[in-house]
Amino acid sequence: MNMVQVSIEKLLLDPNNYRLRGEENYRYEEDKNAANVLVQKRVLKMLRGENSVNIKDLLNSFKENGYLNIDNIIVRKVENKDLYIVVEGNRRVATLKVLKNLYEDGMDIGKLDPDIFKNMDVVLYDVNDRDYEILMGLRHVSGIKEWGDYEQSELISNLIRKYKMTIREISESLGLTPLKVKRRLNTYYALEIFRNDPDYGDEFAPGRLSSIFYEIMGKAEIRDQWLGWDADLNAFTNKMNMRRLFS
Repeated sequence: MNMVQVSIEKLLLDPNNYRLRGEENYRYEEDKNAANVLVQKRVLKMLRGENSVNIKDLLNSFKENGYLNIDNIIVRKVENKDLYIVVEGNRRVATLKVLKNLYEDGMDIGKLDPDIFKNMDVVLYDVNDRDYEILMGLRHVSGIKEWGDYEQSELISNLIRKYKMTIREISESLGLTPLKVKRRLNTYYALEIFRNDPDYGDEFAPGRLSSIFYEIMGKAEIRDQWLGWDADLNAFTNKMNMRRLFS
């Protein structure tokens, strides 16, 4: 890892940030498209939320206290470009981009020093995809700023499907119990069943449904007895009760 100094303009918000996966407007983007102006606008809008509700805490903090570099912003280099994709710290960078726009419009940004927009200390991290997933898991599944149920469950699913990690390996890597890892994984599988259902898939809204499914997949009397969960097939065998649940 190396510390580098860059301007905010060279920092690209990660369009595939797990925090965005449950958003209605999320779609996967390859790195080559990350610098696209429209992609960055879409990502910023999702990170901000309506009326900047998702970053209100950071906006108030930066205005009141300035930018305190307590937690490193971690980035990775975009191949063949003088640009960096934010690996860790997307909310903070999004907040600074909003404040930069306000400053350029002549608006008050409180105690925030505008020099931060030109010179930001970030950590350049040479990380492969698997290690990136582990890093995100340590930060947001078992770490200090938890994602929602859907984002946590999807990350664990990716570690299983893409990187062939075992429940035990994930448990040890993220500092979670194997039982909790399995529950997160089952939650993701159950949500995918709902998403792919021909009758109810159009109602898929992970932000609304994830916590419900997480509770269901943690209760054996509902999951196993009432819904007939098959752990080998990752499927509900009691289709009648499954459809009652979906409805």
